Amino acid sequence: MTGLLYAVASTHAISSDRQVDVLSFDQPPEIDGRLDDDCWQAGQWYSDFIQVDPSQQSAEAQTRFKVGADAHTLYIGAVLDRPEGAPLVTEASERDGPVWRDDAIEFMIDPAPSVDQYVHIVVNAAGVIYDALRVQGGNLADRTVDIHADVATHVEDDQWSIEIAIPLAELGLSPDTTGDWALNVARSSHDGPSQTVSSYAPIRGTLHQPHRFVPLVLENLDATPFQWAVASQGQSRVVEDQGQLFLETGVSVRNETDRYEFFRMRFGLNQGESRLGELTELRGLDAGASRVYQVRIPFEGEGNVTVDVALENVRTDVLVRRHQYAAQLHYTPLKITLSAPSYRNTIYDTQSLDELRGTVEINLSSERLAQSELAVLLLDADRQAIETTTITSPKRNVDFEMPLPADLPQGEYHVVAELTTPERDDAYEAGTALRRLGPPPAGGREVRLDANKVTLVDGEPFLPMGAMGIRPHDDMEVVAKQGYTVVFEYAFYWWDESEQQAWLDRVHDNGLMAMIYPYPDPVMVRDGRPQQPVSDEEEQQIRTFINRWKDHPALLAWYLADEPELHSTLPERLEKVYQICQEEDPYRPTVVLNNTFSGVDIYGASADILMPNPFPGFYEDGGARRHMEYIYRLVGHAGEAVDGSRGVWVTPQAFSWADLRDERQDERAPTFRDLRNMNYQAVVAGSTGHIPFAYNRGRRHPAIRLGLGYLATEMALLKDAVLAVDSARQLDVSAADGQVLHTLRQANDQYYLFVVNVSDQAQELTATLPSDAPTQWYVVSEDDSLQLEEGRRLNETLSPLAVRIYTTDGDIAGTLSVERMQSAIDNAPTFDDPDEPMPEAEIKAITEF
Repeated sequence: MTGLLYAVASTHAISSDRQVDVLSFDQPPEIDGRLDDDCWQAGQWYSDFIQVDPSQQSAEAQTRFKVGADAHTLYIGAVLDRPEGAPLVTEASERDGPVWRDDAIEFMIDPAPSVDQYVHIVVNAAGVIYDALRVQGGNLADRTVDIHADVATHVEDDQWSIEIAIPLAELGLSPDTTGDWALNVARSSHDGPSQTVSSYAPIRGTLHQPHRFVPLVLENLDATPFQWAVASQGQSRVVEDQGQLFLETGVSVRNETDRYEFFRMRFGLNQGESRLGELTELRGLDAGASRVYQVRIPFEGEGNVTVDVALENVRTDVLVRRHQYAAQLHYTPLKITLSAPSYRNTIYDTQSLDELRGTVEINLSSERLAQSELAVLLLDADRQAIETTTITSPKRNVDFEMPLPADLPQGEYHVVAELTTPERDDAYEAGTALRRLGPPPAGGREVRLDANKVTLVDGEPFLPMGAMGIRPHDDMEVVAKQGYTVVFEYAFYWWDESEQQAWLDRVHDNGLMAMIYPYPDPVMVRDGRPQQPVSDEEEQQIRTFINRWKDHPALLAWYLADEPELHSTLPERLEKVYQICQEEDPYRPTVVLNNTFSGVDIYGASADILMPNPFPGFYEDGGARRHMEYIYRLVGHAGEAVDGSRGVWVTPQAFSWADLRDERQDERAPTFRDLRNMNYQAVVAGSTGHIPFAYNRGRRHPAIRLGLGYLATEMALLKDAVLAVDSARQLDVSAADGQVLHTLRQANDQYYLFVVNVSDQAQELTATLPSDAPTQWYVVSEDDSLQLEEGRRLNETLSPLAVRIYTTDGDIAGTLSVERMQSAIDNAPTFDDPDEPMPEAEIKAITEF
């Protein structure tokens, strides 16, 4: 979790005639739940809660609250009336349990109303907390977020009261944060025969309608002290030194304030309510400076933990930023990882490999490594040695290589590392499986990732370009003509076997490939199943289903989960399904879609390919809920996950929230410019596959049904450059900090420079191109070229959200035209019915951009 909120430049006001003014506290209250401190005696109470049921009547049991703040903390105090002697329901006893079912109060706090997420905290009368980050208009919750709030309740005969103190650092304030926030306070009570819910904001139905929250005004907010960025860096690992276990981990810290500051980094390893280890480090950074810090945190215990990083300003003793990420406390003295073969420890039939390569990670102290000897062996199924290599005096990380026999038969093998210490009575061993496969069964395809995490189908590079939601009644033949290569349909597991067969056959007949769930029954992804381990019955059903479809030539990949972090999916469940897929179908990769940074961290090891869906959300009057750069950041984070060992695709937004939610009618579908910007941001970040959501939800909009097809065709032209991730490099570029993204690639003896302006303002770009490159460059799809002068300097003014793709290949550059495509979009109709047939003239024009 790299920060709860990521603000945008413009703010759209929420709709309400109510407003909450925040009191300025000179002396904070004692958090005891009583509200008898002097600071609570000022200002007005906010009351008149309204039932959220259709009656919209005033609640019989009323609630009143106040909000205060000092320089570093937000305080909320509330008194909840109840009939004297009425029982209080407080059944939830664990954090993040179903607290809202009890007698409880809910706080929905949105420091950036233009951003599509907010903090949700629920506290019952016993003081038990549920907290989450609500996203997608409040529709889904990321429960991996833990808000470190101080809370207390106090119960009397005719009322109960609560005080809560929330450090501002917990709310992810950004440089764009102002004092114009949004808030709702709601209350669940059991005073009558059934539970009733009331709300301060005038809401009917679900409480999670952020456009109906009321303004929360912090007149004296100074967000400057909280301008720090913290992110996890690299892969954490457990080491042993003199009998003590340590978690070695790294974090990057950036000081975005206007002065040099000393700060404390407090690390905690949390497992539920238990703390297994902690460390405090004192550091300093100048304004605008950033640095990666590697630390060793001593601990006792094992299992999955949350690494909690709290940054405190030494000068003020104020908490200024908190960051959390997942790690495993599992100690292995030796760990062996193969880099060749690089994918699933498997040598495929289309793969020519004459050398086995890898790394042995040794988690022992330097003293114990002195004069040690490391042997790496390739063993057959009977554990007889085929090849051996020996390294004396090994370091902590040892790279090894050994020849592979040219005639190595198909079958199972073992790669084993053996370490002998100087004492000779201490020996350590670690191993990993290796297998060599033949061709897939007749009719099947071999789909794998290469060393650069590029998808290969039957040994040939493949660029997944397509969309979710291509059903039979949609335009499968049309999208195939547009250049799509992949389709995905959520409803697949609802169909009977004959319908599934017909759909896959139609996909194949149109030259497309498909992703499908490995689940034979939709109940496996709903009704609480994601929170449970895979049962024996489910496992057998999944294995049977995979074997039913794994040899269909249309099958590209197994789609394991959709936003598992927003459905509280048990990580062990997803890991088990991943294992089943690998065992039953070694010829297909698996895919997981994540919506958040923490989701990538938690579930990244549960799939071969990570496919984040960073939806910006687009306002009807222009602009986006999130900075457009969010696409680049989340895709880039996925590329670094699991030590950079996973493939990365992306699911950009290709729909309007207004078509899905009545309460979001101020939003629109992305324009062709937006779609192209999102697409090439992902390319710059290293994505090698693009599957937007969702064709069936967005096809009524010309920019989506035509623009996505154009991008599929354009990306096919640029395929070799897009997939040349191993050639990617950065140039000496001058532009506004963080507003212009770029990557230089080389393919087929040609240069390609992808440049994306993520700002809604024009940006000046100056770039120094390679000295050995030609001086004649062309702009892809824009009928533009430039002759570089001596020094290979490129000077351009980039229009807002512009994409410019410079290349030395004039033939590719002149093939398409964004201007003609935009004209076609401008003249195409918007369908009133999303299933409306596409006009014949439009179908004919699709391939004539």
